[in-house]
Amino acid sequence: MMTARALALLVVAASGAGAQPIADVVADLNRDGVPDRVGADVVVSGVAPVSEGTFGELGTALYVQDETGGLAVGLDGAQVPDRPVAAGDELVVTGTLAFRAGVSVVEAREVRVGGRRAVPRPTPYSAAAPDEAEGRLVRAEGTVVGRSQVDVGEALLLSLDDMSLVVVFTFDGQPSAVSYDGFQAGDRIGVTGIAGQYDRTPPYVDSRQIYPRGPSDLSMVGLPSWVYKRVALGAIAVLLAALAVVAALRVQVRRRVAALRESEDRYETLVERASDSVIVHDTHGTVSHANRAARRALGVTDDAPLPPIFPLVADDDLPAMHEHIAEVMRTGNARMDIHLGAAGREFEVESQTVEVGGRRQILSLARDVSARRDYERGLIEAREQAEEAARSKSAFLANMSHEIRTPLTAVIGFAELLQEEVGEEHHDLTGAIMTGGRRLLTTLNSVLDVASLDARRHTLRPAPMDVRAEVVEAVSLLRPLALQRGLTVEVTGRPDSVPAVLDAGALDRIVTNLVGNAIKFTEHGGVTVEVGVRDAAAVVRVRDTGVGIPEAFLPDLFTEFRQQSEGFGRSHEGTGLGLAITRRLVDLMGGEIRVWSRVGEGTLFEVTFPLGEPAAQDATAATATGHAIVRANAGRTTRERPPVPA
Repeated sequence: MMTARALALLVVAASGAGAQPIADVVADLNRDGVPDRVGADVVVSGVAPVSEGTFGELGTALYVQDETGGLAVGLDGAQVPDRPVAAGDELVVTGTLAFRAGVSVVEAREVRVGGRRAVPRPTPYSAAAPDEAEGRLVRAEGTVVGRSQVDVGEALLLSLDDMSLVVVFTFDGQPSAVSYDGFQAGDRIGVTGIAGQYDRTPPYVDSRQIYPRGPSDLSMVGLPSWVYKRVALGAIAVLLAALAVVAALRVQVRRRVAALRESEDRYETLVERASDSVIVHDTHGTVSHANRAARRALGVTDDAPLPPIFPLVADDDLPAMHEHIAEVMRTGNARMDIHLGAAGREFEVESQTVEVGGRRQILSLARDVSARRDYERGLIEAREQAEEAARSKSAFLANMSHEIRTPLTAVIGFAELLQEEVGEEHHDLTGAIMTGGRRLLTTLNSVLDVASLDARRHTLRPAPMDVRAEVVEAVSLLRPLALQRGLTVEVTGRPDSVPAVLDAGALDRIVTNLVGNAIKFTEHGGVTVEVGVRDAAAVVRVRDTGVGIPEAFLPDLFTEFRQQSEGFGRSHEGTGLGLAITRRLVDLMGGEIRVWSRVGEGTLFEVTFPLGEPAAQDATAATATGHAIVRANAGRTTRERPPVPA
């Protein structure tokens, strides 16, 4: 006859016939942190690792464990046995798989209890595979990091040997109370309990926990931490005292080595990349060091042995080389020019004595100046040729002007005699001869003046004068020409007398050129000449109401043989020499010339002279300046009002 126990076992066995391994039930094949079968009906069987209610009211969940894993069991609404489940009971659980706070749970509809078995032995807790330990009875060892109190219990943070962290958690009101008062940070302890987790957010990898069943599940491993601390502190104190000295010495040595290495690297880089040759040698010419530039100068490759210096020096320079070395050893430094290398290139060498390896040697810096010297010689030769050509041109122009002016004067004189002898019907012919002759004579005089200035034969003869009186006299000679064109010419300004030391002939030529140009380029209106004093300088201004000067032509205004209107169809006659001569004469007398102009409105020329001695007494001084003496605004138009003489 079958006993009640045998019947119960038979019922449990029949109920668990369709049970699945726990590992298969909680499998997460898609690796999203949640079991794939959540929401499915499952049947699992195994042994209860802890008794029902072990963790108190908040931890009423039951656990079931088989050979493949462990699983929490939710008992709310489940059909359970009349008595509480005890640790070691065989269980068959039927229900729905759920997932709460990172933990897999079977929401049980029915829990059947069978016979008794031994409580499973704790398995070592592996932080490398925490999901496999979940729901099982485990054992872990580690070092206490800290402790904290929360609303539902107390936590002890444990650092395992693999540096991972796990929380040892005890619920408040747990029947078998567990206290953490005997443990402090640094203690190494062992803990036994159910492995779990509390994590509300994916990927559910944080807050791994172990729930101890009672006080016996926590124990000290080895001596308390304070013993180790005191022993360690004593050893550390002695060690630190020794290390402090060693560290200080090492820091000093490291700094000095680093500074030395940095200095060596810096100077080596600078020397190797220098464009000048750097050579270290002795008095016999034996080279101990040469940078890349020096090796190229000596004609050797980077890996070839360095040759002595003397065989590479040109034969004519050998005596100078020996004297150079002797002077360096005697005075400490010296310089020389030398031809070096197979190509005989010219070098500029500066040498001084240095101490290298306890020996006194010579440091020579050699700069290849062959190209520069060739260039300088070419410039000197080109300048001499240009000066000679300029002198020849000026002499030719001066001679030709004299040769032509003599017969031309005769032509003009005979034309004047013919004017008196012939009848009125031939006056047009004789008049044309005189007009053309005078025009040609004016051109020759201008060419002669330019040639004289270029040949540096024009000499000033400055003398005290009244600038106003000289200007009035020069303008009076041009007034008939203005009247013929229907123009007015007047001289204005204050004071009545402007004393200065100038060359009378040069001033007359300047005024004549400026007023003559103003008359030539003015169709209506007139020409006004102002004379005055401003800022301790005599000022002469010639203003016209003529055609004006285009802005594009202003930079060429004072250039020889340049005119605004050029070619056979030009609107005004002339050689383009008048303003060029004017500029040179103004420069010779230490003056300045400026111009303002607007097309269609007129032009204003302003010349200023110092009231004392002129800055240059002859053409040589003026020519040596080598630059235009026109003010910066002489090469452009200006819309601002020009200054008014006092």
